[in-house]
Amino acid sequence: MIQGLISPMAGLPLAPGSTMGATGGGMPFVEMLNSAMQRSSQVPDGQPLPSQTVNMLAQAMMAALLQTGSFGGGGLSMPSMGYRLQSLPGFQPQGVGSQPTNPPPPDISPLPTNGEQRYEAIIRQAARRYGVDESLIKAVIQTESSFNPQAVSHAGAEGLMQLMPATAAELGVQDSFNPEQNIMGGTQYLSRLLSRYQGNTRLALSAYNWGMGNVERNPEKMPTETRNYVSRIMGMLEGGSAA
Repeated sequence: MIQGLISPMAGLPLAPGSTMGATGGGMPFVEMLNSAMQRSSQVPDGQPLPSQTVNMLAQAMMAALLQTGSFGGGGLSMPSMGYRLQSLPGFQPQGVGSQPTNPPPPDISPLPTNGEQRYEAIIRQAARRYGVDESLIKAVIQTESSFNPQAVSHAGAEGLMQLMPATAAELGVQDSFNPEQNIMGGTQYLSRLLSRYQGNTRLALSAYNWGMGNVERNPEKMPTETRNYVSRIMGMLEGGSAA
C-alpha cells in the first residue's frame, strides 16, 4: 500500500556513514521526519503531531525502504509522504499517553467447508416435502457418497444419494449429478421405504442399500455390507451427527 507513494527525501542532510535507522552516525530517521514535518506548511492547523504518530509514520516509511530499497518515485516530499501515510485507511494516530488502538479486523467469516452445510437448504426443503428427518437424509448422503455429488459406485449408482439409473428414472430424476435433483429423488425414495415398512428406519435403510425384494424375500441372507451400512447410519443418528 505504501510502495510507490514515497519519494526521495528532500533537503534532509545525512552525516557521512549515517544510516536511516533509529540510531546511527547522523540524525536519527525519526527525528529527521519529525523535524521535516513540523517545518512543513502542511502541518494541520499549525499544530505539532504527537510523537507516537511520527514514530508510526517513520516505521511505515522505513518498512517501505527495507522492502523495496527505495522510497519510490511518487513525486512527494518526505513531509508530504508523512501526511499521506497518516491519511491512509486503517492508520490510527495516537496521542501521547493514549492506549494503542487497532483497526477492526476484516470480516473473514469462513465459507461453509463441508457438504452438509453446502446442501443444507436443499436437504431442509426435501425433508419438509417428503416428511423425512433431516438428520437421516444427511446420514445417508454421508454414508453413500461423503457429500460428493459426482460419486459413482462400482455398481453404477450415481450422485449424492447414489441412485441407480432405473430408480432415478422412476423418481423423475433427469440428472443424478445435479445435487438438488439427487437429494429430492433420494429423499422421496426414503420416504416411500419408511412408509412401506411402517416407519422402521432399519428396514428402510436395509432396502435402500440392498433392495426391497432382497429384504422381503431373504432377510436372513442380508449381507455384512448392508448390516454395516445400517449400523453406521443408525450410529450417526444416535450420536447426533451425520458429518
